[in-house]
Amino acid sequence: MDEKSIETKYIDNDELRFSLRSIEKYAIHMIRYIFIVVANNESQIPTWLDTRHPKIRIITHRQIFGEFISPETDQIFNFNSDAIENCITNIPGLSNNFVYFNDDCYLGRTVQKSDFFDRAGYPKIYVKERSYKNFELQKEILEMKAKKDFGALQFEASLSNTIALFKRRFESVADFVHIHVAYPSTKALINECKENFKDEIKRTILQPFRTVKDIKMQFITFQCGMSFNQIEAVDASNDRARFIVIDNDEQLSQLDELARERPILFCINCDSRNQIQRVKALLYL
Repeated sequence: MDEKSIETKYIDNDELRFSLRSIEKYAIHMIRYIFIVVANNESQIPTWLDTRHPKIRIITHRQIFGEFISPETDQIFNFNSDAIENCITNIPGLSNNFVYFNDDCYLGRTVQKSDFFDRAGYPKIYVKERSYKNFELQKEILEMKAKKDFGALQFEASLSNTIALFKRRFESVADFVHIHVAYPSTKALINECKENFKDEIKRTILQPFRTVKDIKMQFITFQCGMSFNQIEAVDASNDRARFIVIDNDEQLSQLDELARERPILFCINCDSRNQIQRVKALLYL
């Protein structure tokens, strides 16, 4: 991973602040608690965050990794988002039905529970079609290319590994992929997946940094949910769910589209200092 990649990966663009503001503005009426997962509660809580808010709960890695914490040190240092995501059902007090946000996921308008769950309580997942026809060959190629990559190549490699694992176990996969926005799920579904893929998920949790062999929680639970009829796949349109990447000035026009459409859920991936002020201007609206 080169120096530029490291720098952009750890830029703080106030994503968490804006994400929480969107929740407060558009969803505070329907939520019980907001659980914020941090490595520790000594150095990773933002100074601007009011932890006294009655709906805010700070959760540390120590609370969710449980048996995977080294008994020798009683500490855990994990920078692997795949490992962390596979432990979130261990959050104390988490409801069976919950919505998982990355810090760069936002709400664009007032939401209700029906935007996330159907009448049976199953998650509604916004999707688009994606063919996995040749993914096993792509998996091998990606794994070779991504050995020293911590970005898009590694993400695609571990995604392909997740899909390949599911297909070996269940013989087929759904040719859809969820849009990278806030992700509703249930503890029951995730825990069922963890039982089906216990060894592989355990290996992922034990990795302190992301690897090409990781099992991605959202992708494995989406495939399980489709196979077990425990999710409702919803066709994504720009006014429902939108994921955009801003790497250069030419892509800034997507922000104008977001401002016009105000989708229910959206995510902005921006690692460029040159464009971040335009992104912040949109999020202040």
